[in-house]
Amino acid sequence: KLRADADRGVVDGVYACGVDQFEDEKFGAARTTLTGFARAYRSDGRAGQARDIAIAAEIADDRPAAGKRLPPSKRPGGARMELVISNDAPNTVEVLYTGPVTGTVTLRACAGCERYSASEGPRRACKASGRSYPKARLQLPAGEYHFLYKHGTGATSRVDSYSSGTRVQPGYTYTSCTYVIERGPFGLDLPQLPDPIQPVVSPWGAGSSR
Repeated sequence: KLRADADRGVVDGVYACGVDQFEDEKFGAARTTLTGFARAYRSDGRAGQARDIAIAAEIADDRPAAGKRLPPSKRPGGARMELVISNDAPNTVEVLYTGPVTGTVTLRACAGCERYSASEGPRRACKASGRSYPKARLQLPAGEYHFLYKHGTGATSRVDSYSSGTRVQPGYTYTSCTYVIERGPFGLDLPQLPDPIQPVVSPWGAGSSR
């Protein structure tokens, strides 16, 4: 029994350490600690919450507002709004999100899609007629959300990846288009444009746009 109590104390200590690191805004350390916790103690009732906090910590490393509070331990009830994310990039994209709910989704690479210039992206991304863009659909409760778009795994992945945020409101559906832009000359990295998440259906009339 003493051994079991000691082991439980170690498990509790690792989890508490990860939570403390998150609350102290040591997001990289929190992600490492809690990812390790979730892998090592999969049968622990806190493993799912540890994964959620690790996701929020990874987003907060790039977008500190995502680390202002711990992800909720229980999923909220009530209505869900749909967010459709389309990928207009020639690489896979992993999308991390946190808010009232936390999770990840991966979009496959878009066949035939290319990088845009900084000026072309907002005008042309996800708008080619006849092209079927890889999509993911999230059902999100209302609230404030933070996103991290992780583009590819190659040499440019850090440059191409970026974060954004939005407020999801009841009665709307939302769309998001993610893409990558050309790198600058002489190896200089152009900043990635933030991804706008747009409401497309008004709560006051189905089909109207906002």
